[in-house]
Amino acid sequence: MLVDIQHDFMDGSLAVPGAAEILPTVYGLLDDHQIGWKAVVASQDFHPPNHISFASRHAAQPFTRLLLPPCHEIDHPKTIDLWPDHCVQGTKGCLLDPGIESRLESLASLGREVKVIQKGTDTEMENYSAFKDDSELDHYLNSLGIRNLFCVGGYVLLSSQ
Repeated sequence: MLVDIQHDFMDGSLAVPGAAEILPTVYGLLDDHQIGWKAVVASQDFHPPNHISFASRHAAQPFTRLLLPPCHEIDHPKTIDLWPDHCVQGTKGCLLDPGIESRLESLASLGREVKVIQKGTDTEMENYSAFKDDSELDHYLNSLGIRNLFCVGGYVLLSSQ
C-alpha cells in the first residue's frame, strides 16, 4: 500500500520534510518482482477545488481549526483542521510521484494487480484516510482475500491485519 506519495506532499504546498528520502526504498520494493505482491494499491488525495478542508475556502489561515455548524452531513457541530490548498484535481500537486506512476504502469502491463484509490473527492467532506471500514479500499482488499498490508508513504508506516 503506497500512501499519498504525491507531489504536494513531496515538494508542494503541504510538503513533508524529507519525504523524498523514502523513494529509493519504495522504488526498490516495486522493482523487486521476486517479492510477489498479490496487489499494489496506492492512495491518492484527489480534492476538488474549494474543498471544505482548504483554509482559502473559509478565508482563514492554514493550520488552524474551524468549528462547522450542523448540516445535512452531520447533526452536530464539528471541528476541522484547515490546510493549504493541496492535491487539487487537475493540478501537478495531486499526481503521484512520476517514478511511482511509471512503476505502477509497468506492473499493470505485466498483468499484476494495481489499483489507485482516490480519496477526499467530496467537496463537503473530509476524508484523510483510505483505511476505513466499508470503503473502496476495504471492498477491494476483501475481494482479493488480502488480510495483511505492507504500507509505505504518508506520515507513518502502518501495518494492518
